[in-house]
Amino acid sequence: MVSPSLVSPEQRFAAALKQAQAAGEIRPEVDCDRLARLLQAQVIGLRCFTERATDAAHFVELAEDMGALLATYLTP
Repeated sequence: MVSPSLVSPEQRFAAALKQAQAAGEIRPEVDCDRLARLLQAQVIGLRCFTERATDAAHFVELAEDMGALLATYLTP
């Protein structure tokens, strides 16, 4: 077994997404590996965004928007 600290965030996202898909929480046609890459890219972008001098409310709004985008992958 690989140490959790050696597993990339993308791999952890993929594993969690596949588990959620198996539980019926994510639509069956969703490619979990692809969605994991999207999540990782969003996290990286969010980190970059927070490094800018910006209003905390903007950060919260952006995180909420990202969550809304991800909701489209959920089982209705």
